[in-house]
Amino acid sequence: MPEFKKKTALGLRDMPECGQECTHVLLTRSEYDGLLAKVACAERDARAAYAEASQKIAQAERNSAQAREAAYAEVDAMQKDLEEANHKIEYFNGLNKNLLRIARERANADRKLRPKKTHTGYVVLTSSEKEYRYKAMRKETAVAMLWETTLQSPYSVDFTEEQARALTAELVQPNEHGETLVGRLGIDTYHNGNYEDLLHEQRCSGRKEGSRNIMLKPKLRANYKTGYWEVIFLHTKPLGIVPENMRVR
Repeated sequence: MPEFKKKTALGLRDMPECGQECTHVLLTRSEYDGLLAKVACAERDARAAYAEASQKIAQAERNSAQAREAAYAEVDAMQKDLEEANHKIEYFNGLNKNLLRIARERANADRKLRPKKTHTGYVVLTSSEKEYRYKAMRKETAVAMLWETTLQSPYSVDFTEEQARALTAELVQPNEHGETLVGRLGIDTYHNGNYEDLLHEQRCSGRKEGSRNIMLKPKLRANYKTGYWEVIFLHTKPLGIVPENMRVR
């Protein structure tokens, strides 16, 4: 058993227990060896735990580095695929524009529109005033005098309805100067809806467009007699002076 001692001027004095006054503890040789063994075992366990933790950290760092490299490689591959896809898109867009240009020039030549290389390919077939009946407030029927214009497009009926609709959207798309193709006919603005939608929008905004010629959402018609798609639309005012090169000859 350990012996507890207190150091005095006359030597070591026995203590009943390991209290605050105890300065020394005497162990037998076997007790001392056992204590050293426990300390050595604790040190071995600590070194083993440290080594294991170090290995796990190193492995985690290696795995992280490999994951980063794999991610970078995947990103590089995706960027290359994206660049190739963009090149293909640019190529096909250019090819499509070229084919559309050729189709437009042929349509212009067939209809004797000059100059065939720069003419828009659109001509006015008819423009007439018509009564437009619509539901007003309280479900009453009202009548508005609108104008209906039919344009012949440069796109043959060999184009699908979906293609013709997408292509003829160019009529209302402004160029870099803010000008539209229908603007050449005296159309001031475009409303992507019917007449009732336009009136509702005006009521909500409190704005009146009495002096402006507003084009409403167009419809398509395939004219198999002439072989071209036609664009039919209503507008709030008569057309302006139609340019000579946009009239049927």
